[in-house]
Amino acid sequence: MQIDIWEVVALIAGFASMGVAAYLYRWVMAQENENPKMQAFSRAIQVGASAYLNRLFRALGLLAAVIGIIVFIALGWQTAIAFIMGSLFSAAAAYAGMYIATRANARVAWAARTGLIKAFPVGFNAGAVMGLSVVGFSLIGMTVLYMIFRDANVVLGFSFGASNMALLAKAGGGIYTKTADIGADLVGKVELGLDEDDPRNPAV
Repeated sequence: MQIDIWEVVALIAGFASMGVAAYLYRWVMAQENENPKMQAFSRAIQVGASAYLNRLFRALGLLAAVIGIIVFIALGWQTAIAFIMGSLFSAAAAYAGMYIATRANARVAWAARTGLIKAFPVGFNAGAVMGLSVVGFSLIGMTVLYMIFRDANVVLGFSFGASNMALLAKAGGGIYTKTADIGADLVGKVELGLDEDDPRNPAV
């Protein structure tokens, strides 16, 4: 099998992207958070977000399997494999983003005590972890598939799987966050008698 130089470049770029993401992850996790109450809230958020993602991707995994069977029948086994790969890589990127975001939140809040200059890099680098992970997973997945099958139409199956998973996860995430938002507003109103937009309500 002949390997094109640009395929090698794409693979190197993909792994480099993942390497930078790993470095930024370690940097964010090394930032301080010395407030026990912030740590407790952060752990609670981590547990809730993890439970949500696990439930979401169990449902989306079943849906991806059904669509994968349809793709297999309509477009062949190569495209079906690419579709499943795209779905898995998309889910992995989502997990990476949620994992770092729920651990960076309290660190950003702690750094913000001294102003934007310290807090901004923590939040920005945490967000960059997911962005670089998405790019890295995409480059690696599509390049490997093209190197194996030499068919751009098969690579489209990867894109379809990744986009399908991301779209459905976004819809589920919107419902989840709106539910959390309404719940927090109601707690402020019912338990503390605060207006929806009262700055004393943490949900604001």
